[in-house]
Amino acid sequence: MKKLYRLSALAAVAMLVVIDSVVPLALPASAAPVSHTLANNLVAYWTLDEASGTRNDSVGTNHLTDNNTVTQNSGKVNYAAQFTAPNNEYLSIADNADLSTAGTSFTFSVWVYLDSIGVSRTIFAKTDYSTQNSYQLSTGSDNKPNFYVTANNGAWDGSIQSSTALSASTWYFIVVWYDIAANQLGIQLNNGTADTVSYSSGVVDNADPFMIGTDYYGGTGALWNGRIDEVGIWKRILTSAEIATVYNGGAGCDYPFTACEATHTPTVTNTFTPTSTATATFTPTDTAIATNTSTSTATNTATATFTPTDTATATDTPLVSDSPTSTATDTATATSTSTPTLTATAIDSFSVLLSSGNRFFVDRHASFGEGYIAVGIIGLIVLLSFRWLYDLVRQWLS
Repeated sequence: MKKLYRLSALAAVAMLVVIDSVVPLALPASAAPVSHTLANNLVAYWTLDEASGTRNDSVGTNHLTDNNTVTQNSGKVNYAAQFTAPNNEYLSIADNADLSTAGTSFTFSVWVYLDSIGVSRTIFAKTDYSTQNSYQLSTGSDNKPNFYVTANNGAWDGSIQSSTALSASTWYFIVVWYDIAANQLGIQLNNGTADTVSYSSGVVDNADPFMIGTDYYGGTGALWNGRIDEVGIWKRILTSAEIATVYNGGAGCDYPFTACEATHTPTVTNTFTPTSTATATFTPTDTAIATNTSTSTATNTATATFTPTDTATATDTPLVSDSPTSTATDTATATSTSTPTLTATAIDSFSVLLSSGNRFFVDRHASFGEGYIAVGIIGLIVLLSFRWLYDLVRQWLS
C-alpha cells in the first residue's frame, strides 16, 4: 500500500512539471510598435524651411533647384518658401518616376499664403505651359483653387474647382487627389467638405519637370506671389483621418508627422510563447528503510467438531444355498465449524496456523480501484506530454 501511495505522489509531481512547462502561469501582454501610416507610399516631402538655394526632399532625393532666388519667410510650420512673382521665382526638379502619376492613385497636400489676389497663380505643376501637360494646381482670377489633369499631353481632360475662394494674407491647407479605382478627382480646403467630380481617363506620363511656384519652366507663366509650405506627394489616397492629422487642427504638421499624430491605443495581443526555461528535476532523497514491525495477532477460535455416525444395516436374505449375506453400510458425517478471528495491521502478507493443522495464508494486493487511479494518472501524463510536443512543433513550424 505504501508503494502505491509513493507512486501516486511521483506521478502527481511529474504531472505538475509537465503542465507548468506547457501552460505558463501568466501570459505577458505585448503590443506591436505603432507605425506612421502617413509614411506609406510617401514619395516626396518638402518642408521648405531652407533660407535659400536647394530645398531638400525629406523622404528621398527629389531635391528642388532654386530658380531666381526664392527667399524665406515665416511658414505654417517653421519656415516657408517666399515667392515674388515679378522676379520670376520658382523651384523645380527634372522629371522622374516619383513625380510621374500615370497609372496610379495619388494625393498632394500643401499650405499656401497669397500676398495678392485677383490674377491666376500656380502652386505646383508638371507641364510645359503649351503642348505638354500632366497635372497642375493653381488659382484663377476668382481666387478659387483648381486642379487639372490630362491623359494625352494636350488640353486638360479633367478638372475640379474648390467652392471656396482664397483671401490674401491667410494660410490655407489644400489637398487634391485622383482616385483611379473610384474614377474621381477631388479637392479639399482646410479639412472641410471635399469637392469631387467623376474622371476615368487617367493621367499622362511625360518628360516635363515638376515645378513649385510656376507653370512655365524657364518662362513667365502664372507665377505665385506669396508663400508655399509643406508640400507632400503620396502614391495613394489619404484617408480622412490622415488628412486631419496633416492639417492638425489648422496648426499644420510636417514630416515625419510624429509630433502631431493622435495618441494611439495599442491593441494588446496575448501571444502564447512559453519562455520558462526552468527544469524541475525530481530527485527522491528518501533513503529511509521502512521496516514493517507491525505484529499480526491471529486468534484462532475455530472449533472443529467431528462426530462420526456409524450406521450398520444387516439384511439376511435366505438363499437356496442357505448362505446368509450380511451388508454393512458405514455412513460417517463430519461437521467442522471454523471461525477464525483476525486482528492485523497493514502488512504485505502473513499466515495463520489453524488448530486443524492447516496454515491459512493472506497476501495483500492493490485493489482494482487503486490500480485504475495509477493507470489514469500515467495516462494523463502521457497525454499532456503529447500536447506539449504538439505545441512545440507548431511553434517551430510557424
